[in-house]
Parts: sequence; structure tokens; C-alpha cells
Amino acid sequence: QLQLSNTAETARRLRLSVSGIAGASIASEAEVEVPSARPRLVPVRGRIPPGSAPPGSSRVEFVVEAVDEPAVVVREKSTFYVPR
Repeated sequence: QLQLSNTAETARRLRLSVSGIAGASIASEAEVEVPSARPRLVPVRGRIPPGSAPPGSSRVEFVVEAVDEPAVVVREKSTFYVPR
């Protein structure tokens, strides 16, 4: 789950992506709308191709980018767990 905040005076559409493991992708909604001046909790599911990471914890980074203004980007470090 990611908590997304929008400090703009209008609603903003945000694009979600993930990096850090080859082939990693967002398996849930990859674009969300966040109302103005409010936070929004967004459930996020990541997916990786079989065999692309060893069992255990791997570092990943979620990237949140404003669709209407690509210069507005936030990166958040996280962990992806691959079962044994």
C-alpha cells in the first residue's frame, strides 16, 4: 500500500511503476487519481517474471510520476519478497 499525497490545488493523475528487478511491473492499477490537497491510500501489487530474483528479500523502488507534469517524480525504496 502506498500513501500518495497531492498538494496541488486540483486533482492529479499519477502513474506508478517499479524498478530494481528485471521485468518487474505493477500488477494492480498503474494510474490513479489523487484529489487535491488530500492523501490517498492505494493498494499496489508488484509482479516479477519467474526466476528473475533469488528467493528472499530484494530491494525495489516504486516510482510515482505526475501524468500531466513528468518533472514531478517521487521514488520510494521498498522490499519485494520472493518465497522459497
